[in-house]
Formats: sequence, C-alpha cells, structure tokens
Amino acid sequence: VVPSTPPGPTIAAHDLAVAAPAPTGPTTPAHDLAVAAPAPTGPTITVLTGDLADPAVIATTLATITARGLPLRGVFHAAGAPDDGVLLQQDPARLARVLATKLGGAWHLHHATRHLLLDHFVLFSSVAGVHGQAGQASYAAACAALGALAQVRRAAGLPALCVDWCASRTLPAA
Repeated sequence: VVPSTPPGPTIAAHDLAVAAPAPTGPTTPAHDLAVAAPAPTGPTITVLTGDLADPAVIATTLATITARGLPLRGVFHAAGAPDDGVLLQQDPARLARVLATKLGGAWHLHHATRHLLLDHFVLFSSVAGVHGQAGQASYAAACAALGALAQVRRAAGLPALCVDWCASRTLPAA
C-alpha cells in the first residue's frame, strides 16, 4: 500500500505495497525503490513481505500502519508464486500454493481494507489470466480470479484496478 495525498488540505497518508514471499536473496529494483526513504513531504510506504495466505500477517501490518496515525490510502498487491508445469503435472496441492499467495493474499487484503476509504486498490496480474500461458495453468487461474475480484470490488463501490502485465525481459513477473 502506498500513501497518497487527497485533494484539498495536505494531510499525511499511507499506502501499502505488497510483495511476498519475504525476499531471501537480492531484492528487485522495484522493492528497493519502494522502501527508499520518501521525500519529507511525500507519502509513507510500507512494503509487506511475508505469507499473504495468512490473514494475521496482513492484520498485523495494517495495525502497525494505524498505530502510526496515518490513514491508509491505497494498496498495491504484486505478490505471486508461480508453479510452472504442464496441466497433466498439476495437482490440487500445486494449485493451492499458487492460489494462496496470488488470490488468497488479494482476498485477505480486500477483506481487511473494504471498510477503509482507499484511493486505490491495485492488483498486479498477468495477461496469462486472459489468454492462458503454456505451462502456467495455476498461475493463469489465479490471475483470472484477480480480475474477478476487481469487478466485485467495483460493483460494491470500492476502488479496484487489475493490471494484466505482459511478459517483459526487464520487469519481474506480476
């Protein structure tokens, strides 16, 4: 979630950027940029790394943000855990692992923030959810479900945007 400043009088705000699982090696440039010290008058950004399939991880992070006294203004969910393999090699456990982080994390974020007045709720997905991707049936299903979650939020009058990224040699997978 990344903070933003609403129109009108300037007030401090907070956004949450979600990236999971916790990095075990070098971080990505996007992660490094998100956790860099913001400008003194800019927004505060919290990067959540951890098991997004566990609603307690999200609840703890949101409680920390609330304790800082800054209103949460937006969520950016870019977590994912692809488990590539041809369809005949997929099984319920592999599907569940992929869905837990990509879709489960988004669902938990939705439930934890649906009562808040967010400016944005952005889901980083993949074009694989639109037209499929060879060897990525589980990931494609999770990405398609993110689009459905965005529609559910918008139908409820909540902000939502699902961005279906395409393959890139310079950007990490969504």
